[in-house]
Amino acid sequence: MKKFSYILALIFGLTAGCDYIDDPIQEGGIGPTPTDSVVQKVLVEDYTGHKCPNCPDAATEAEDLKAIYGERIVVVAIHAGFFSSPSPGFETDFRTPAGDAMNTFFGFAAYPAGLVNRIGYPSQHILNFQAWPPAVATALDETSAAKIEVSADLSGSNLSTSVNIEYQSQIDGDYSLIVWITEDGIIAPQVYVGQTIPDYEHNHVLRTAITPTWGDIVSMGPVDLDSTYTKSFSSTWNNEWNEQNCHVVAFIYDQQTLEVVQVEEIKL
Repeated sequence: MKKFSYILALIFGLTAGCDYIDDPIQEGGIGPTPTDSVVQKVLVEDYTGHKCPNCPDAATEAEDLKAIYGERIVVVAIHAGFFSSPSPGFETDFRTPAGDAMNTFFGFAAYPAGLVNRIGYPSQHILNFQAWPPAVATALDETSAAKIEVSADLSGSNLSTSVNIEYQSQIDGDYSLIVWITEDGIIAPQVYVGQTIPDYEHNHVLRTAITPTWGDIVSMGPVDLDSTYTKSFSSTWNNEWNEQNCHVVAFIYDQQTLEVVQVEEIKL
């Protein structure tokens, strides 16, 4: 199983990404470290498809951002739209009900494209992958409004997940929590500029939403500093997924603007 990479794309992506970093990259590939104890993290949603000829370039850009900023970037690859449907030679179905619903709601009409913390909705939220680096750098400069802690336990076919949110500032508005499962290391064909890569490695693939598509309400109205919210979920595990390669992603967002306030990811 070979991981597909393109050296020229990687060099370009890293060069472009570095233009937006104010501080030197720290040892281990992690970007500038905030001085407070709770770091702001950023969600990058990569809307993609296994028959999309340019989507591997977006995946490379996402990996470049991970290499620069480390755990401060959470990437989720959402297979949806006309390039994602199975067909002969592309039998793997990466689509999910949540992914299809979000793809329609956000209005994706061309791929690859994505969202960075869902900033800019309703008219400036869809970004070409080349616009992700500056958008990520800007979002990382925001002050952390919340701390998210996630734990998960897989026992047989049951996955138990717990999410604890501690607000770091006084905020107003209505907020919801979304919890997803993603998987790395899936080997399946992928189109790339006129050819098919039979052993392409698909990473950060959205497998399912543990919460409803638009999440569970975690707060309504003003929230005081140090207020907390804890929610537990029980869901059925799909044995076709490789648990060693799976992650739980949890994030909260403002229901009015749809902007992501904070995101967290843990390995299952």
